[in-house]
Amino acid sequence: MHLLHLMLWSAVVVCALLCATGVGATYSEYLSGDMSDDPAAPTLLPFQPGSNLLVAETYGVDLAWFTVPAGHVLSSIKIAFHDHSYSRVFTGIQAGAVWTAGIGEEIDPAPMLGWLDFPINLDGDHSGIELLPDIGQAPGAIGFVPPLPSGAYTMLFQTSIEPIRHSLEFYFTPTGALAADFNSDGFVNGGDLAVWRQAFGTTAAADANNDGKSAGDDLLIWQREYDAAATAGSLAVVPEPAALALNLLGAWGMRRWLRPCRIRASANVERLKRRPRTTPLLPLAEGALS
Repeated sequence: MHLLHLMLWSAVVVCALLCATGVGATYSEYLSGDMSDDPAAPTLLPFQPGSNLLVAETYGVDLAWFTVPAGHVLSSIKIAFHDHSYSRVFTGIQAGAVWTAGIGEEIDPAPMLGWLDFPINLDGDHSGIELLPDIGQAPGAIGFVPPLPSGAYTMLFQTSIEPIRHSLEFYFTPTGALAADFNSDGFVNGGDLAVWRQAFGTTAAADANNDGKSAGDDLLIWQREYDAAATAGSLAVVPEPAALALNLLGAWGMRRWLRPCRIRASANVERLKRRPRTTPLLPLAEGALS
């Protein structure tokens, strides 16, 4: 009964994810069988250009490999879901179709391109959290800056406490794809601007120039790519990007100046209100200061 319940639950989850993400290729352990635990023979994931979904229940060791097609790069690995409130999954990535970095307590990070225990923050909803930049910055590994070029890659997933159900979305984009496509949907539009607003100064989720941060120069790249796409007539109309970009940058640059000015202006209003009215105030003085 428990197994039947688990299979029904997983089928519902997979269907929901497919509908929500528009995924092109999927590998689900519940539908296609368990991934291999043999480092010399990882399970092949039939990923394709675009968005791909891996659905798994890891307990012990899972090993799988996939190919980033020629003319494409691996631009994103995001959490689709992570069904555990207090345990993480270890994952590592290595070039090639076999795993040589060890498993269990014998893991050696040196042959890996990178690794990560995910999710980093166990609190809250993990859906949509980007993992690839953090994987590339892992200590002891070779390291990389996303995206990863075409070729074969093997990934290890490992837990030690109890089974953890999780799902990751892999996105393969064409070489030379739009740098400001921050949400990896194949377009540069208002959705990417929303990602930049949220990531500005806090994360690298809107890092268009691969400098490890989301800053004003990334917004300018978004503006250029949006302008180019809009000129080609491929995007819907949104607020004029040049003015919007300038307004956003200006608002950020001025906010530290404006706040103390408002405080000083409010204080001046209060002093004027308390001062005896020996002479009349100008009709608009108080409104102009507030």
